[in-house]
Amino acid sequence: MADSDGSVEGLTDEEMTALSAWRQGDYTLQWAHFPVVTDTTEEDVEIGFDVAVGWVVVTQTCDIVNCGRNKDYVTICPIIEADDRLLKDVINGVTPAAAILELREQDHHVIDLGRAASIHKRVLANLPRKDGFSSDMCRSVLQQSLERRFGRFAFPDWLSTGPLRQLRDRAREKHKSGGPVGDVYKAIDEFRVRGNPDLESHGSAIGFYAVVDPEKEKKTTRKAIQDEFKALSAKFDWPEVYVKEDEFFTVMTLDEMSARQFRESHSVDLDFISNVKSNGSN
Repeated sequence: MADSDGSVEGLTDEEMTALSAWRQGDYTLQWAHFPVVTDTTEEDVEIGFDVAVGWVVVTQTCDIVNCGRNKDYVTICPIIEADDRLLKDVINGVTPAAAILELREQDHHVIDLGRAASIHKRVLANLPRKDGFSSDMCRSVLQQSLERRFGRFAFPDWLSTGPLRQLRDRAREKHKSGGPVGDVYKAIDEFRVRGNPDLESHGSAIGFYAVVDPEKEKKTTRKAIQDEFKALSAKFDWPEVYVKEDEFFTVMTLDEMSARQFRESHSVDLDFISNVKSNGSN
């Protein structure tokens, strides 16, 4: 619900009506370039333009129509023409660099989340609008992509370039395969990492949660999952200054996990192993 305390200065009633039609994820193909800051000097800022297919609004819907003081702008990201590899990665959730646009005009159009700009709501109100998504459920895929891009936990380097990279590589490889090991990784919805007292202090005790889907777990066994991660963790590049918890890999469903365990752990970015109900791939 909008919480307006006035109109955006200078907008007509017609522009306010047009603005109210915009939703997060809607887009325009009016402009084939995107504004960026290309350089700065002590005296000036240089503005340039990158090639783009169009602009998509990433501001939340309620904030688009929420008007008043200091509420005059919305954030946009460019729509770009993806090559086959990037498009595949976006559809499969392998990369956080771009997001799918469900109702795109061309199959290879994706949202580039690496660039963003602000435009005045007056500008948005006068642009031709296209629906980006067919429903709020589909639109939530964009919201998840934005959260993944800008809300991911920053793991310390030793963990990102060592154990987490080994886990990602193994999960990506085996998730694509069949057989017993493939079934293990297909049963995993999420990996989470916990540290006591944290993930950076020397002497910290580190552990993992493998969060399984109860239905997919029926195609394997809890023991098979535990055995796979016991074998994998033995190969981790592990610094001596950190301690592995006695139960290094804890396997559980989300229902079995306590709120404290969830809050005190951090999700590992492995979205490609999740069963996204709608990726807008058309």
